[in-house]
Amino acid sequence: MVANKFQTGFDEPLLQTMFVDKKLGGANTVQTLSRLNRNRRGKDATMVLDFVNDPELVQADFQHFYGKNFMEEENETDPNSLYDVLNQVEEYKIFYETEVNTFAEIFFRKGDDFELLQPILNSISTRFADELEEEDQLGFKAAAKSFIKIYRFLSQIITFTDVELEKKYVFLTALLKKLPYIQSNLPLDVVNDIELDSYKIQFKFQNDLSLVKEDGEDYGMTPEGTGGNIDEDVDYLSNIIKVLNDTFGLELTEEDKLDFNRVKKNLYDNQELMSYFNKQNSKNDIKDKFEEEVDDEFLNFINTKLDFYNKMTDDKANGLFKNLLFQEIYNREVRGLRK
Repeated sequence: MVANKFQTGFDEPLLQTMFVDKKLGGANTVQTLSRLNRNRRGKDATMVLDFVNDPELVQADFQHFYGKNFMEEENETDPNSLYDVLNQVEEYKIFYETEVNTFAEIFFRKGDDFELLQPILNSISTRFADELEEEDQLGFKAAAKSFIKIYRFLSQIITFTDVELEKKYVFLTALLKKLPYIQSNLPLDVVNDIELDSYKIQFKFQNDLSLVKEDGEDYGMTPEGTGGNIDEDVDYLSNIIKVLNDTFGLELTEEDKLDFNRVKKNLYDNQELMSYFNKQNSKNDIKDKFEEEVDDEFLNFINTKLDFYNKMTDDKANGLFKNLLFQEIYNREVRGLRK
């Protein structure tokens, strides 16, 4: 099992098998899996048991670094992009220049006065939580991370004369660690309804990945997007399918997603059902009616897609699907929360 601190410089020739249970990408893929490539007498093969990553993406990561790497001049990192992304950060107006200057004065002076930084960060963190909607909170964090990433890279190869950039760098680095965590993939009350009481281990396939000798083109760093979900840009229904697959091993496919969409559309088109979604009805009464209509929708598949019907009428999978989809519709129609 490989932790981040063992991704580079970990040299153990006896290492022959690696278990991977985290998402890898780009240079991290090569750095991590290459811990197996140390020679040792009697060691004539290695193996990776991967629970997460797509073999084709792993192969592409290795292929990129297999030959010579080059970068066209127009693809180099533009130092001016720092100012562009910093403008995006400042547009959210959650901190003042006086706070940045006070922070920098304490941070860079001699002495161990770092506890004096906390009141500044606490004040901004409260402002962040109280004044920004969740979408803007995500946008601010994404822009700040992009600025930090580009500055950290460029500061290793060029010397900046603008001291304000260094002040903003140390300030935003500390602030991001202080800001509250945002988890928006699934509502908290839905997550609380999920209880793991069983899991399924299933062998997928075994594969040897081969490479061809060719050069790989690199690109400089650019400001990343600042809107939407930072970790993954998937629609709510895809998220539900992923939860069902990961929890119960149902192996629902893209074709099944079309059927889910049909069920969802029919539910929204059901005027009698949608009339129940109002503040005058209790949440439990609405949910009872909703679950009854969902079961009726699944009955439509019993003669045409029996496998899909069997998967979605399993008690645990059926209950989880209803909870997830109900929460989305309830939030939209009753609470007025739009995605």
